[in-house]
Amino acid sequence: MGTVPIFYRGLPKPKVGTKMQGKKWGQSPILLAMSGGVDSSFAGYLLKEKGVEVEGAFMFFCPNSRCCSRDAEIRAKEVAKKLGIPFHRVDAQAIFREKVIGNFLENVKRGFTPNPCTVCNEQIKFGFLLDFALENGFSHLATGHYARVVYDAEHGAFRLLKGKDEHKDQSYMLYRLNQRSLPHVLFPLGDWHKQEVYEKTRALGWEVAEAKESQDLCFLPRGITLQKFLEQFGFPLRPGPIIESSGKVIGTHDGLYAYTVGQRRGIKLPGGPFYVLGQDFERNSLIVGKREEVEKKILIAGEINWVVGPPPEFPFWAKARIRYGHKEAPAMVERFEEDKLKVVFKEPQFAITPGQALVLFHEEEVLGGGVILGTLD
Repeated sequence: MGTVPIFYRGLPKPKVGTKMQGKKWGQSPILLAMSGGVDSSFAGYLLKEKGVEVEGAFMFFCPNSRCCSRDAEIRAKEVAKKLGIPFHRVDAQAIFREKVIGNFLENVKRGFTPNPCTVCNEQIKFGFLLDFALENGFSHLATGHYARVVYDAEHGAFRLLKGKDEHKDQSYMLYRLNQRSLPHVLFPLGDWHKQEVYEKTRALGWEVAEAKESQDLCFLPRGITLQKFLEQFGFPLRPGPIIESSGKVIGTHDGLYAYTVGQRRGIKLPGGPFYVLGQDFERNSLIVGKREEVEKKILIAGEINWVVGPPPEFPFWAKARIRYGHKEAPAMVERFEEDKLKVVFKEPQFAITPGQALVLFHEEEVLGGGVILGTLD
């Protein structure tokens, strides 16, 4: 039985750093994805300090949203002016609606709690925008993510590592990246701590806003709740029965799409606290139970992406994370059917939620991951 992925056996630990060893950069211009926030702004400053030719790009996704407001665009443009770099406004509305919002709605229909940020990183930032950069003569796309890329010359592969700041590390959200995208990606903040970035930015006298955390549903229009947003797309909030795992009816819910696995708030019933175990869409029933019933050891994941291919030799041990704020936990990873994974945790995990991302790590490196499809007892 394997203990670590096959491509780690006998492999020296990669040199940690943001500069991609074996890949020349700086000879061609670099496109910087700008949000108007602290991180992307300071990433541009670091690139300019290295003497790199940089141009900025602000992507517009959807009107009246938090992800690309007019204020954010103005801030990004002002930072570009301070850096002395050209500024581009890239219209990504059509592809964002299709790849991110469309995917989100399809997964909600399945009863999942999707993570649209991982899809956006793959399809929009390091898909659409990266293609835009390469097609227009840029060698790399730089962003303000707290993660690192290193080049493993011995194996001819680019590896994705956690950011140095463990509290701000965003490598979980980047697990869909691979050998197509990573050779052209730069993360200037990978070796920085957030507090250092704040201090340096203040010392520069810059007034830039702190962006919302990446797990937010940034495309929601201002003043619109998720429930109202879903209603606009034909997801009615129909009341129905709340039942225990035994089948006993103990109350009434407000609409299944308002709940997610592990949720405790909003279930106002005597004898609690109760936690959401799942939704029965055929019967319009919300299934609840005690906390211990939400803890599971085995999950099944699909839509698998390996950062470095081919897939490792199964089975193997890894550290697994089941949501952005989740602490990694040791687990045995096995092949399940032809294109899925079965992950068996050493200890039960709370609220393994269908639709969220499973991400596998070995030490500092992101091996890959997939979408959680469900659990096994």
